[in-house]
Amino acid sequence: MENFKVTFSIKRQDTDEPVVHKVDGQRFARCHTVKLNVNTTYTINITIRPELVLRGLHIQGEKLEFTRIKPDKIEDDGSRFQAAWTSTGCTINKSGDRKDIVVLLEFDNLITMTTSIQVKFYEDKESNHAKWGNPLHTIEYDCGVKEGQTFVDIIKEKYF
Repeated sequence: MENFKVTFSIKRQDTDEPVVHKVDGQRFARCHTVKLNVNTTYTINITIRPELVLRGLHIQGEKLEFTRIKPDKIEDDGSRFQAAWTSTGCTINKSGDRKDIVVLLEFDNLITMTTSIQVKFYEDKESNHAKWGNPLHTIEYDCGVKEGQTFVDIIKEKYF
């Protein structure tokens, strides 16, 4: 099995601040909820270690343009990518309601990784509840691909 790590971060593009998340326990399908605003542009950063080539990035079925970012250090063994995603068209969640945002990464050799992030959408100007929680610096996925597979097994998911 080939193992690698994918690190995913989301920041508001207008402020360059990380979004927030909170632990919901067993109330919903997933224990973490990421808080986002509708009609807002977010910067998505993806790091893959060891280095893999990202061929495609889709969020909610929308194919995103992305750029490869040069490493900060010469000895950095990962590949870094950045994209912008806007939440225009997403609907505001009512109290007690959550939505799964589907993220699809495509790599060389037709290998794909699919995951979903549980979110709650707030009005675009709402800042009280949308900022209540812990800053979400990264979501880290420990991944593996068994020989002969074209899909990624997510072994562990951690929120930092």
